[in-house]
Amino acid sequence: MAMATLQLGAASPRWYTRRRHERPTYGPYWGRWAAAMKKPYMPWQQYIADVAGEVDHNGRLCYKKIIITVPRQSGKTTLILSVVVGRAEAKGDEFGGRQLMYYTAQTREKAREKLLQEYIPEIEACRALKGRYQKRIANGSEGVKFYSSNSSFTLTALKQDSGHGSVLDFGCLDEAMSQEDDTVVGGAWEPATITRPMSQIWIPSTAGHSGSTYFRGVVDDARLAAERDSGYGTAYIEFSADEKAPGFDPYDEALWWRVMPALGFTQSIESVRGIAHGGMKLPTWKRAHLNIWVQNELPSVLDVDKWGVCRKPETKRETRPVITVDVSASRKYTSITMGAAAADGTPMTRLIEYARGTGWVVDKLCQLRDTYDVPKFILDGASPAGSLVEDLAKEHINLHIMTAREMAQACGMYYDAVENLKIIHFGEPALELAVTGAAKRELGDAWAWTRKESDSEAQVDISPLVGATMAHWGQVRFGDDPTEPFPGSFRE
Repeated sequence: MAMATLQLGAASPRWYTRRRHERPTYGPYWGRWAAAMKKPYMPWQQYIADVAGEVDHNGRLCYKKIIITVPRQSGKTTLILSVVVGRAEAKGDEFGGRQLMYYTAQTREKAREKLLQEYIPEIEACRALKGRYQKRIANGSEGVKFYSSNSSFTLTALKQDSGHGSVLDFGCLDEAMSQEDDTVVGGAWEPATITRPMSQIWIPSTAGHSGSTYFRGVVDDARLAAERDSGYGTAYIEFSADEKAPGFDPYDEALWWRVMPALGFTQSIESVRGIAHGGMKLPTWKRAHLNIWVQNELPSVLDVDKWGVCRKPETKRETRPVITVDVSASRKYTSITMGAAAADGTPMTRLIEYARGTGWVVDKLCQLRDTYDVPKFILDGASPAGSLVEDLAKEHINLHIMTAREMAQACGMYYDAVENLKIIHFGEPALELAVTGAAKRELGDAWAWTRKESDSEAQVDISPLVGATMAHWGQVRFGDDPTEPFPGSFRE
């Protein structure tokens, strides 16, 4: 059965569960909590919240399972958290009293990062929740306890007994495309919901690949449920592109508006355009941003989820900047990056300038030298940027020329910093593209970024990533102590 077109902002889901307006719903209530957390619902979020929140004539939720598949960075976290808080803070016995709510993701480590780096900070920033909860961050007991109802939202493991008890009111299995089987939902959670009439299991995820057999089955069943339109059981929404459609073009901006429900709200067309046309690998682009299932997808060297956690563009530096310069293999682009430290001492990098050619670079570095008290300028002597050394020397730039050994050390340090969430970046489009296309080459027992393989496999300029890698290394080696004051501000 063909789905009728549903317009949610500029986007239209390909499959969705029909909203029955004769039914009361908790959707607006959950939406008010999203607004209280300064993250008001986008149209797609409000729609699926309204559907998921529908109740029957007995006041019980109609849907036990909520399946959501949307492109990355579409707002799944806000939606899940608003439902969690809404259930915990409900007046009286609306959801059955005390709520036992669990969260997990691809791995326990990733789930912990998401809980500690996204969910809990959002709760802490909400004025309406001040003094109404207790957070727990100790390893093994991570979560939040809500005082008003004695409800809890806690991390759980990916195993058969991950329900931690005989009952479950709410469970969220995030990024289910990474799950191998039905161990969590079917093996542990669904049996624990039987005696709880207001229980729900939410499964939000971006499309998967050939190895995502569990989520593929979930999506196939949910599509059928949406087409059958029974009004009970499973609620579903999917925003995705149909690559079999006549004239399909993954870089058609009109298609982006139809497929990306956050575009025009939390995503700008300029940033999406920069990512798309910067050379992201096509399988990655299709899966991550058009929500198309792919057979093969070249993995990023860096963990993309941890990379996302490190993205904090609001951060201000507290030290003088070290400055790095790197030139692409084709010499078509040059990246200038700064390295500094935040107030808590965490190293941070920011792409200052990314432009065509090299003719402007020496003047720009001289300008930075004259404007800021730069402790050190850095470049890789064996890279295309090595041709700038003589001109920079004539301008008396305080330059450190990195060796191959130092570059390998820098790459290892940068990788470890992302893995351990010990670095901050600003998420500039050129840098994001470089991360998706970067490849590495072995150097004895170490490794370094390689322009040749990156360019050939993904047609991506990795100079912004190389510059950030050197900037992080330079901050650690030459940077200031953030407790020492400095004059002026780097943010322009």
